[in-house]
Amino acid sequence: MIKKDGCEGGSVSVWGKDGNILANMQVLPDGGGVSVWNKGGKPRAAMSISFGTNEGCVHVLGDDGNPRASIFTEADSGKVVVTNNKGVTTGQLP
Repeated sequence: MIKKDGCEGGSVSVWGKDGNILANMQVLPDGGGVSVWNKGGKPRAAMSISFGTNEGCVHVLGDDGNPRASIFTEADSGKVVVTNNKGVTTGQLP
C-alpha cells in the first residue's frame, strides 16, 4: 500500500519495449480503475469503479480513442451504450 498526501492507494503499470504503456491499474480508498493500451500507446479498454457509490463503467475504445461500447452501472440500475466511430450513440439498453 502506498501513502501519498495522506491518501492510501497504489498503481501498477506495464510498459512495452518501445516505451509505450500497455496496461495500468490504480486503486484508491474510494475506487479504482484499469486501462489497457495498444502498441501505439492508445487506450483500448478502460474500467473504473467508485466504492462509495457502487457505480462504475467499462469502455471499449476504437483506434481513435473514442468509446465504441460502454457499460455503466449504478447502485440500483445501469445501461449499455453503443456508439459509432464518430461518437454518435447507435444503440442503448435500457
